[in-house]
Amino acid sequence: MSNKEYDRLQYSMERNDKKTVFECVEGHISLRYDQVLYIESFRHKNTIHTASEEYHIYESMDTLEQKLQSAGFIRIHRCFIVNIDHVVNINNYMIILDNEVRLPVAKARYKKIKEKILGH
Repeated sequence: MSNKEYDRLQYSMERNDKKTVFECVEGHISLRYDQVLYIESFRHKNTIHTASEEYHIYESMDTLEQKLQSAGFIRIHRCFIVNIDHVVNINNYMIILDNEVRLPVAKARYKKIKEKILGH
């Protein structure tokens, strides 16, 4: 294992223990960062997607972007924020997550996002 791979693994393990609280329709929920795959905005409703659940949240995408940026999340489109740890590929303005979900990347953000993901 290279030093870069080791550092990435260690960083990922440290983040997996950290949690945040979201104000949801269902009430306040606490999720580990690694549980969140992506957040989607559709028709003024924001949804947190995990491997097994969806939570509808009151917080705006701008607020969520600021809240989660330092935890390894990146806004790829005006409608999507993704957890970088769950990205397996980025190509042709699309991101593929480890659960095989494909999400569009805004053309204006593509170069910056691709560099961040490949450097992660």
